[in-house]
Amino acid sequence: MKKTALLLVFCSVFAVCFSACTKPNTPAKPEETTLSFNEKVSYYDSLANAGEVASEDVTQAGVLYSVTGSKVMVNAEVYSSIIDVFNRNYPQIYYKYGEEYWEPKITLNFDPTYLRDEPANVVGNTINININWFNANPKKANVLIYYIATTVLDYNPSAEAWIKDGINYYIGAEFGADGYDFVGAYSGGSYLDDAAECANFFRWIEVNHDTKIAQRLNKLLISTTWYDESFWRDETGRSLEHLWAQYKAS
Repeated sequence: MKKTALLLVFCSVFAVCFSACTKPNTPAKPEETTLSFNEKVSYYDSLANAGEVASEDVTQAGVLYSVTGSKVMVNAEVYSSIIDVFNRNYPQIYYKYGEEYWEPKITLNFDPTYLRDEPANVVGNTINININWFNANPKKANVLIYYIATTVLDYNPSAEAWIKDGINYYIGAEFGADGYDFVGAYSGGSYLDDAAECANFFRWIEVNHDTKIAQRLNKLLISTTWYDESFWRDETGRSLEHLWAQYKAS
């Protein structure tokens, strides 16, 4: 009997000690997964089939955009900011730089499958909006101004790329697109492959030669199918090479 009692006491003490020394089990953290392109497309298709893909009533007068894509995936305040930036800037940009004084309707496509790092891209009259970028940068909706300008610059394919890129950047800086600025002086780039430098070069010409060079050059490119370097001498009395040399030395 005594042996049995001692054995029970020993077992109890052992159980208590074992319990105190054993760490409690913690639940494993779920693994983070990154959706592949095909999975994102599949998710987008499921939203479309469920009727949750964005749509916008564009029948009322004065509405210059339509909305496609997945509106439900963008922050509501960010969405409102994007629409506000579009409504405030698109008519002004088109009136100043567009081919005619009427504005084609633009499609704002909120794309859930966007895999690149930039805020958006433009195909024709459609601005494909990177939902994740705008959700992560809610105070930078003004960057859309640059892409609005891209839809407006409908040049002949023969127009030199550096001119279009420079004017596109120029409009972004002129209308206050986030991240687009006139630097004020030569910063070491080339107008041929640096859109920011090219835009600043145009701005310098305007200040120093009393001509709205970006607007005049834009008008030439939307009204003709050719570009000739005589344009610079006609506008300023100096060749492009002379103007560039002056700008670099300023």
